[in-house]
Amino acid sequence: MKNKEWGEYIKKIRQRKKLTQFELAVRTKVSLQSIREIEQTGHIPKMKALARIGSVLEISFAEILVMINSDLLGGEIRRNNGP
Repeated sequence: MKNKEWGEYIKKIRQRKKLTQFELAVRTKVSLQSIREIEQTGHIPKMKALARIGSVLEISFAEILVMINSDLLGGEIRRNNGP
């Protein structure tokens, strides 16, 4: 999942829950500007904000981290298999 796709995913879930960006911002205590940046550009906020967004949208924190990790590693989840 690319960063922009991550933002679109968050937007889709928010809309399914019938929340506006403003309502999500209020419920998560994340700025409206940050919510917009996440949805439009795939911006990855601080962990605390990710946890709050996940909680309100009912997405597990682990699922969020897997999606973001996938983005940061070029669409692949890489595992450290040790020496």
